Amino acid sequence: MKTPPLNHPPQRGHWHRTDLGRIAPEQTTMSFAFSGWTDVDTALRQSAAIKDQLVGDQYICLGGGESNSAFNLCCVQAVTSAIRAGKFSGYDGIAYIIEEGCEGLGPAFAASFAEAKRHQLKVVVAVSLSAPFGIEDAPELMQSFFANDNIDMISPQLYVLDNAHCNDFSLRHGVTWQQYAHCKAAIVPRIVHPELYQCAQRFLAAKGVTVQGYIASAPQPVASHNGEVIPIAIST
Repeated sequence: MKTPPLNHPPQRGHWHRTDLGRIAPEQTTMSFAFSGWTDVDTALRQSAAIKDQLVGDQYICLGGGESNSAFNLCCVQAVTSAIRAGKFSGYDGIAYIIEEGCEGLGPAFAASFAEAKRHQLKVVVAVSLSAPFGIEDAPELMQSFFANDNIDMISPQLYVLDNAHCNDFSLRHGVTWQQYAHCKAAIVPRIVHPELYQCAQRFLAAKGVTVQGYIASAPQPVASHNGEVIPIAIST
């Protein structure tokens, strides 16, 4: 796969917290409504408040590393049932923010992704750094994600602190960046702000990974000092 030009990433995503109003930057190609909930009805209700701010392809997020966001079998099956019932028909896709949860969820996630595709929904899987931090069988789960034909994008979050000045390429659960080179889905990392994209692209290219854009949590930096970019402080 040919590496996209540094200045023209194919995907330019924007992250919207449902409790914060933000204007998407110019040239945004996709937007994500993030509530921090795995509960479908709560996520839909909170996301509705900002849906008219979403630019480009509109994604609703489920999950996310907060107290209400851990996945278990019943939760994943409820998402799948909601897809089958058409509850996400107002969106272009679903972003599964998989950071915490139970072991053994690979088959349930695979069934949910397949159901989403049957209903013409795009599928994004987002994880923290190279793998979910709060799932014990994360290495096996990531391998199942890499091999899945129903995932459109996998988005590793390249930061831990929400006001990070640079990308964090730390590994989780022994899942390496080289393993991402064998992923069937497009790799679209989540970064604090767009100015960190070139760094992410170069680092991952050295690991054999072609990235296809980014999802930014802050639209732009607010200041710089001696050439160092200082991003907007955000919460995730």
